[in-house]
Amino acid sequence: MSKVLIQPSSRVAGIHLSGANASKTALVILSCEKSNQFALSGVYEKIGSVGTVFSDERLVDILGSEGPFDAVFIDCPLTLPPCARCVRPTCPGAWKCEDVEVAYMLAIQEKIREKNSDSTSNESAQRSKKKKRKPINPQAQRLWDALQNLEHGRGRHLSYNPSMAPLVTRAATLQRRLMSLDVPIILKETSVPLALELFCEQLSLPSEVALEYRKFGVGQERREVIFDAFVESGLHAETFSFEDALLARGSVETFHAFIAAVVAYLHERNQTDQPPRHFSEDGGWVYSPNPAGLIQGS
Repeated sequence: MSKVLIQPSSRVAGIHLSGANASKTALVILSCEKSNQFALSGVYEKIGSVGTVFSDERLVDILGSEGPFDAVFIDCPLTLPPCARCVRPTCPGAWKCEDVEVAYMLAIQEKIREKNSDSTSNESAQRSKKKKRKPINPQAQRLWDALQNLEHGRGRHLSYNPSMAPLVTRAATLQRRLMSLDVPIILKETSVPLALELFCEQLSLPSEVALEYRKFGVGQERREVIFDAFVESGLHAETFSFEDALLARGSVETFHAFIAAVVAYLHERNQTDQPPRHFSEDGGWVYSPNPAGLIQGS
């Protein structure tokens, strides 16, 4: 059954989570003014620790006072790879592991190997060997990454890497704190680079716009182009604060939170990719805009 379109009074939020000791955490709130439009409702930047109050406490307080929300999305992993979160006292190795998720990932790896061997010529197969493609590894990847690899091939945006481990820890702690609110909040995950790639395709923007939004010198202009495209398409209502708009696209951190909020908005309109029925709840599904879902024009 399709979801009912969000009501005019509903709100969604997007979070950019930074390192525990950084002051770059950001929060963007969108109000859904019509059934097919959203507008900036609030932008919080540089949510760092103040005295003995940690940044997570400040973030929880803001969400608690600004809510309730229909959806809150975050731009970092909410789960670990299956091997990293395993609590078994001994490890027999991936190929002998009884974990269903690990077996699923290894089966995907076999499908990819068969697909490559059937579709490549001898010459291209030799080139492939020279590249030494790394196999799917349940120690360092999640199930969503394996499925993306099967569907799109290597090079698609990976959702997890070892440098993100501190963020996973912080996100897990934040999730527990949000569950203690009078109206609990369940975070959902998105990938901003992947979302931007899809948005640029849907909004007929050059691909370099999605690639250069963080780039020194042109990043600010690229972020403005994307923001303006949402307004011109009719998806973003024109009833927003100019100051909020400057903040939302003024830094990479606030822009990440803005894009996460847009994905949250689309999710409530049933316009994001959904996990397959057999997908593990701990597999770390990363929601992205459905290529056929973005409505251009009111």
